[in-house]
Amino acid sequence: MGYTKRTSGGCLAIDVTGVLAATGGAIAGVPNPWGQTVAILRSTLYITTPSTGAANINIGVGATATTDSADIISALAVNGAVTGLAYNGHVMELGAKTNIAAPALWTSTTFVTFTGDASTVGLVATLFLEIAPA
Repeated sequence: MGYTKRTSGGCLAIDVTGVLAATGGAIAGVPNPWGQTVAILRSTLYITTPSTGAANINIGVGATATTDSADIISALAVNGAVTGLAYNGHVMELGAKTNIAAPALWTSTTFVTFTGDASTVGLVATLFLEIAPA
């Protein structure tokens, strides 16, 4: 037999609530709950309630809980007519077969961070991550 079958993996739902601060990871800095490196296969941000002010959000894998990273979602407007909308955090590479540039692998020592470029007060959303062990 020339292969090994593995059936591990999972999903994670992260509830997001907007905050006044606009520093790196101010909304959230979520540690890797699996304790091992995982590949984020798919990510979807579902917005229940928009922020009250004009703000954009970055979501990504950062070295610390306060790192502003944008390799999952970059500069997405989270105010206005966004209620009930879902945003894909990954772009499928349809060209030549190359390494996946983003998002980075989520190691046991890194964080998925959420950062607004202005106040995100009022924002209520959920980020859904589908993962597999790397």
